[in-house]
Amino acid sequence: MLAPLVKVPGVIVGAAGAVALLTERRWAVAALALLGAPVGIGLFAAYGAAVDWHQFVLVWQVQAGRHDSLVAGQQFLLSGASGLWNFVPLNDPFWTVGMVGLAAMLLRHPLSPQARMPLAFAGYALLMALTASTEGAVYYGWYRFSVDALCYIGVAHLLVQSLSRPRIPALDRFRQEVAALRAPTPAGPAAAG
Repeated sequence: MLAPLVKVPGVIVGAAGAVALLTERRWAVAALALLGAPVGIGLFAAYGAAVDWHQFVLVWQVQAGRHDSLVAGQQFLLSGASGLWNFVPLNDPFWTVGMVGLAAMLLRHPLSPQARMPLAFAGYALLMALTASTEGAVYYGWYRFSVDALCYIGVAHLLVQSLSRPRIPALDRFRQEVAALRAPTPAGPAAAG
């Protein structure tokens, strides 16, 4: 499950972490997060060298040659055929709803700390569009695991925004009565009479 973090898509995880830390003015930790991206690729290469360097390079070259268009990004985001290694499709409605929630979060608060999550998701999807192949769409489910939590945050954002103040007349009257009870009452002789 952590394999995408030490492969090419893991670069965006380090970059997104660095951006989030930079917005908090945590310069040293942001530099460490950014440094983590090439370290992950280095660990991936070290694994390839330990197993069979020639085969590792050959596979990497073949995979790099498969990228044929930006349609891979669309398939990563919207394909119902995306699945796991054994071609089990991942038809997760939270994925699509979560993307809508992340977009709403970004549009509502474009310069706030909340914008980090949708921007991290967008960066990851952009990296998938630039590096993935359309013929590998059946394996995208593995790469979605890295950003699933962000989609669930998007779903939660939509729920909070739509359910925080439901417009139910009986509930509105109840709120008004509670507000009237909480209102300060005037004190003194004029209030008693």
